[in-house]
Amino acid sequence: LSGVLSIGFLIGAGVFVKFRSHFDARIKSRQGKLHATRVNPDGSVVQSTRSSTPLLRWVSRIFGVAAILAFCAAGWAGWRSYELTRDGLEAKGIVTELVRVGASHRPWFLFTDSTGEDWIVQSHQTTNDYVVGDELRVIYFADDPQAARIKSTSLFISFPAYFGFLGLLFLLIRFVTRIQLRSVTAAQ
Repeated sequence: LSGVLSIGFLIGAGVFVKFRSHFDARIKSRQGKLHATRVNPDGSVVQSTRSSTPLLRWVSRIFGVAAILAFCAAGWAGWRSYELTRDGLEAKGIVTELVRVGASHRPWFLFTDSTGEDWIVQSHQTTNDYVVGDELRVIYFADDPQAARIKSTSLFISFPAYFGFLGLLFLLIRFVTRIQLRSVTAAQ
């Protein structure tokens, strides 16, 4: 998912850089105005023009807040992964079932916690790395074995990286919007 988002982001950035002069010329020709055409029920056409400054301000604010929320989610996911590695207990597990999710599978695994109780848990991650009967390492909190996870490097990196990438994307959109807002304000 991060790879696909990265490719989309790079293509979008490339298109923006390629056609930036076109976008700038279009904004300057409009002088920061939004043009709207409306057709009334009687068939008459009404054209109206208004400033795009309020819209750009709101877009900038919305993506700024979205960036902050995404960075908070990345920090929370990173902290949760750190806590799991610091305080979690390890156990051996066995894959009992694979549930198809798109082109991958989400494994169910059985493990025995430190008290001797057996738990069957569905993994949060989708992968094609396991078959039924495979042994794997499981990590869990002693007070919440139902939230056990398969111990792997991707578990501790994927969620913080995903939300961090979204935060950077939203921050970039906010930055571009602020640049456009400055050029609109200067043109007015």
